[in-house]
Amino acid sequence: MNKNIAIITSILLFQFPTFAITLTTKAQTAPQNSTCEIIPEKVKDDYLEYSEKQLETIANRITVKVIGDNNGGSG
Repeated sequence: MNKNIAIITSILLFQFPTFAITLTTKAQTAPQNSTCEIIPEKVKDDYLEYSEKQLETIANRITVKVIGDNNGGSG
């Protein structure tokens, strides 16, 4: 009996999209750059060398910041 009621209720609720729960997110997307515009300042032998400022810029571009209601973090 309870199984039948659950099935009928589910079918009725799925027919009306206004009863469906909609989740909204406050996610922000960063612009996607397909090319790297940072050129190493020095080339030594077989490797490239970046300045401190360039390394800081690269680190800022790959760092993800997560902000929640009561907490946050980055990584």
